Amino acid sequence: MLIFIVLFSALRISAQTPGCVDSSFGGAGYVTTHIFDLDNQGNAVELQSDGKILVAGSAKNDTLTSFALIRYNADGTLDPSFGTGGIATPYFGNVTNVANALTIQSDQKIIAGGYARTGTKTSFCLARYEANGILDPSFGTGGIISTPLGLYDSKVNSVAIQQDGKIIAGGYAYYTSNSFVMVRYKTNGSIDSTFGINGVSVSMPGEYEAMINAIKLLSNGKILAVGKSLVASKDVFALARYNSNGMIDSTFGINGYRVQDINHLGNMGYAADIQPDGKILMAGNTFNGSCWVFAVMRFNDNGSLDTLFGNKGIDTLKIGQKGGEAYGVKVQNNGKIVVTGYSTTNLGNYTFATIRLKPDGAIDSAFGNAGVVISSLSNDDGAYSLALQPDGKIVVVGVSKNSIAYYYDVTLFRYFGDATPIGINEIISGDGFGLYPNPAGITISIESSSHGSGNSTVSIYDIRGNLVIEASLKADITKLDIHKLSKGLYIAKINKGENIRMIKFIKE
Repeated sequence: MLIFIVLFSALRISAQTPGCVDSSFGGAGYVTTHIFDLDNQGNAVELQSDGKILVAGSAKNDTLTSFALIRYNADGTLDPSFGTGGIATPYFGNVTNVANALTIQSDQKIIAGGYARTGTKTSFCLARYEANGILDPSFGTGGIISTPLGLYDSKVNSVAIQQDGKIIAGGYAYYTSNSFVMVRYKTNGSIDSTFGINGVSVSMPGEYEAMINAIKLLSNGKILAVGKSLVASKDVFALARYNSNGMIDSTFGINGYRVQDINHLGNMGYAADIQPDGKILMAGNTFNGSCWVFAVMRFNDNGSLDTLFGNKGIDTLKIGQKGGEAYGVKVQNNGKIVVTGYSTTNLGNYTFATIRLKPDGAIDSAFGNAGVVISSLSNDDGAYSLALQPDGKIVVVGVSKNSIAYYYDVTLFRYFGDATPIGINEIISGDGFGLYPNPAGITISIESSSHGSGNSTVSIYDIRGNLVIEASLKADITKLDIHKLSKGLYIAKINKGENIRMIKFIKE
């Protein structure tokens, strides 16, 4: 017991101030990557189970723009075992190919989604890579899928992988106007005709001009999509929930949809995350009459606003001297909420901007400078996505303007979050919950001897929030086979009646 206390205390004491840049990352808390001679952009970031960092975006030269994938080691150095010197920029035969979304399969293969332009029209585009950054020839045609949809442009803005390995891509396509669109693909890249209508789900929250910017897979198999639509010629936040077959779930919101206006002057939803209790976080921006400001909302799982959050469910925050926009949101294990995007100075310069909220939506003054962290390498910077490491550190990715060539480079900052002790055997005593061994190899045992009515379940999530195992608890001690899980950190959500416990564990 004494050893446990000493280890725990040492971990707490070594924690850095939340919001400070982590100088062990890239030597100064950030890294920039120049790929081609013109603009390079980081649009999405994911963490591998071994701690390496994956970024997806685009790279442009004089004649073409290509998907760009970059893999960094945990210290921010490029991983030479990936692609060519840490970078993969395959050419798909189109003039313009841009990756907006990224996810990682359980076998460590990588899916990037975005769009490909052929002539005057863009199409849904997915690419699958082996773990070493080489295109996977077993997927689509040579590792690539291009799916033209609608009458004009169609683009993927988000991708997710189901437990059965099928891939859902969400974005928009133009039919009578731009619409929420999702396509489900089989593991080999062919369209799954059992989803929606012939593999495609098209829907319209609001009145017209809708687009999906983020999709989330829920633990019950349903699918949540968030983005924007137009109502009475005004942009509004838009949410929709679908059954697992891609058809709208009429039990959510009003007939499956929820639209939310704030200032009647313009709104856009860019990102979402799902709390362990099922509540929905949505982040984006709204126009307050003079500038764009961060907007963060929390909804109950039925689509109604959670009035316990912020101001009756909504937070609007002016970040920087002339406002800004939010593009990423994640909830920490302690319930605090990290939001990232950009802010604007009085001189019109753009900077990385990251904030943290308490679980009730109030700004967390313990983070950065009164809850806000501003970082800048040039007069034109900004973040588009973020990821939370198992140790609590926060990685944000976006762009910064190269001061020599005046083109954009992929840029990552890493900040300290709340220290998260890991690698300690977390056997809970006194409240009837426990998990052991920790770290674990082939199996874990779940102890749930506390009293409670209702069904008893355990849900295992990986560090990206994907549900990887769900099982019923049939006795006071239940053994689960975890040998197929990749190495890394996981969270077990143990639910016994009204009692819930979240326990971290490591799979070795």
